[in-house]
Amino acid sequence: MQEQLRRYPVAAPRVIGIDEVSLRKGHSYRIVVSDLERRRPIWFGGKDRSKESLDIFYQWLGAKKVKKIRLAVMDMWKAFEKSTRENVSQAAIVYDKFHVMRHLGDALDTVRKMEYARLSGKDRSYIKGQKYTLLSNREIMGARL
Repeated sequence: MQEQLRRYPVAAPRVIGIDEVSLRKGHSYRIVVSDLERRRPIWFGGKDRSKESLDIFYQWLGAKKVKKIRLAVMDMWKAFEKSTRENVSQAAIVYDKFHVMRHLGDALDTVRKMEYARLSGKDRSYIKGQKYTLLSNREIMGARL
């Protein structure tokens, strides 16, 4: 990846994607930033997935190019959000659909379990076994997002 990044100069991105990759099993991570409009990685680095590591990207990109970023897509990792809000205050942050859907699914499951515990008899038996039905209903889970 480093060789590819060296060969192609980075134009000022307007929409970036931020994610981490695991280098080996365990907790050894590096950050990958991609230009989502041009569909290619533009930076790989940092020492971990910390705010300080993402700050290195914004410093590397330079103030002039950073000002052109309008949208940053990322998971819900607080360090990424904090660094982006500090370094690219004009950019909107969008969380990736995978993480949003995971949180929605967890919330739905919590409510389902609370309702099951609250009810008894016939009402309780109606809820038992309905997790799949709820999660497979495209309208309930926001497939139209």
